[in-house]
Amino acid sequence: MFRYAVRKLLLAIPTILGILTLVFILLRVVPGDPVRLMMGDVAMPADVAALRHQFGLDRPLWVQYVDYLTHAVRGDFGLALKSGLPVIGEILRVFPHTVLLAVVGLLITVALGLPVGVLSAVRAGSFWDYGSMAVSLLGLSLPTFWLAILMILLFSVKLSWLPITGAGNFSQPGDLLVRLILPALTLGISTAAFAARMTRSCMLEVLAQDYVRTARAKGVPQRSVIYRHALKNAAIPIVTTMGILLSRLLGGAVVIEMVFSRPGIGQLIVSGILARDYPLVQGTVSFFAFTLIAVNLGVDLVYGYLDPTIRFD
Repeated sequence: MFRYAVRKLLLAIPTILGILTLVFILLRVVPGDPVRLMMGDVAMPADVAALRHQFGLDRPLWVQYVDYLTHAVRGDFGLALKSGLPVIGEILRVFPHTVLLAVVGLLITVALGLPVGVLSAVRAGSFWDYGSMAVSLLGLSLPTFWLAILMILLFSVKLSWLPITGAGNFSQPGDLLVRLILPALTLGISTAAFAARMTRSCMLEVLAQDYVRTARAKGVPQRSVIYRHALKNAAIPIVTTMGILLSRLLGGAVVIEMVFSRPGIGQLIVSGILARDYPLVQGTVSFFAFTLIAVNLGVDLVYGYLDPTIRFD
């Protein structure tokens, strides 16, 4: 298992370097001068040059690139141009809110999608099967931001049950939970449809296997056939789905944070892009990419635990 984990970790290194390089290049090919945005058009050329020198933007690109890489691998993304604060500190300040939103959204996804998918597979061809898959198809078709607006109109504007904006504070769990309900439900519902359809497909494939028919022929109770035989053997593709969904939830949290005005990685990325804040955008996008790579690595390790035959492939 250790060798398998090391191998997967080493394979992630080229991906990380590629992401860091791509972020660096894309930010610098986009038109606009961050220093001019900060100081305005009336700033004196000498002042602009001094600020460019202070942030190292007057150096050759290859020097900036090497300096960026050497600091990024140590977790140092420099100082934000606008606030002057360490980028990593800004990220760690809001990242818990993004993680909390994605994790609670995943729990809602599992709670809704997994039972619906299993029941649809067990009752394949029934009214429940057709109805639940039709609803899940509708859920897949709804844009996340549009669903978020509908949730706001219903639960906040119409019913006045839940607040619209903000994320609360970790020192006040009650307020934190209340402000988390709408965004997490929006994320969870939007991905539960995908989870339900994938679970149904995996279960149908397993239920058609010979060992399942043999278990039924021996008189094994239906509950044991479903949960001890079918669901257990369908676990690997389902875990794959959940890993993909967690990555999707983290990405969707960027949009949800903007709609609900929640602090998080999404807010940092958007504010950094609008201000052309190179260090802030580089740091947030790179940190976000590292998180997704870590999630995928975790899914791979779960593979090795669930199916020992793939540990050294």
